[in-house]
Amino acid sequence: MDDGFAHITSVHSSCMPEKAFARLSDLSQLTDWNFNLKEIQMMGENLARGVLKLNGESILIRLSMDQEMRILHFHLGNSMDSLIPRIMIRVLSHSFQGESTTGCVITMIAWKVAGMDEERWRGLKAAHEYEILQIKAILESKEC
Repeated sequence: MDDGFAHITSVHSSCMPEKAFARLSDLSQLTDWNFNLKEIQMMGENLARGVLKLNGESILIRLSMDQEMRILHFHLGNSMDSLIPRIMIRVLSHSFQGESTTGCVITMIAWKVAGMDEERWRGLKAAHEYEILQIKAILESKEC
């Protein structure tokens, strides 16, 4: 869903929420599911530098998280001073829907930043639709 300000996409996974959150909060594994990064270099705890596939530019990624709520915020920018929280992932227990099945619902939200043209926004939304399916496949191919 896109309202012009944000895009949201979700998927159900049979993976247990705790394991899904742990996997998604590991920045060193970001390129396993992130469509736009071709490499990642850890620079510290919850801080990494990546290289964008489309143009070869370097990007900083800082992860902040709320473990109790299972929320991940990916702060992106070209420098430490320019990092802004642009992407959020939340891992929810499947039981919130009143169902007795196991697993989790993973939701990804991306916010459109000022100056982002429509072509770049369309590309970001398309990448996130692919990434959420990639996340599901990776999580379910591992021991959940």
